[in-house]
Amino acid sequence: MSVVRRIEELLHHVLPELCGLCGQWLREPMRPALCGHCLASLPWNDNACMRCAAPLDGPHAGDCESLPYDLAICPLRYSEPVTGWVLDSKRRGGLPATRLLADCLTSTVFDVYDRSELPTLLVPVPLSWQRRVYRGHNQALILATMVGRELGLRVNGRALRRDRHTRIQPGLSPGERKRNLSGAFSSRRRWRDEHIAIIDDILTSGATAQATASCLLEAGCQRVDVWCAARAMSS
Repeated sequence: MSVVRRIEELLHHVLPELCGLCGQWLREPMRPALCGHCLASLPWNDNACMRCAAPLDGPHAGDCESLPYDLAICPLRYSEPVTGWVLDSKRRGGLPATRLLADCLTSTVFDVYDRSELPTLLVPVPLSWQRRVYRGHNQALILATMVGRELGLRVNGRALRRDRHTRIQPGLSPGERKRNLSGAFSSRRRWRDEHIAIIDDILTSGATAQATASCLLEAGCQRVDVWCAARAMSS
């Protein structure tokens, strides 16, 4: 058990946590901090393609074999209350919402990987300096830091560089998203046989994941996985 987890358990006896959705007192420290009913009611992305994380019980288009990354993990589907958590994390830097997303992602990683198969490094998707100044934070970096702490994995927030400011992705078609991000990223260094997981809050068309994964592979990485808190489907 990590030192952080021990401290959290001690604090729980003094200041018990409330469920992040219904506000019910939790009898013991829970990760994520949700009561059993609320945890079960989340829009879990259980029946999903392991390569692209798209729900298999919905529209599933595209050739997964052409993706540059080997595995995509998205524990939740992008619907309420997850939509609110992502927006709170992105727009207001809400740490409680980011913590819920990070805990859901961490628990799924434990289910998917053997300890020996885990990536050696977590790399958050970088923001342009304009968007970083506007928001005041990079939600992907905060998410990666929380997940890395729980898994005992290193986080490198400077591994990738965003070379140009791009249009926001919502509202763009899959083809427009891909063109929007063409040449937007570069690696700050060469890699040698590294297994990296790219971290972001949401996976939609996969354009960002493909652009960043391709960049890292071209720079020498052996394998790249994609870990996002939520999976949305582009129209």
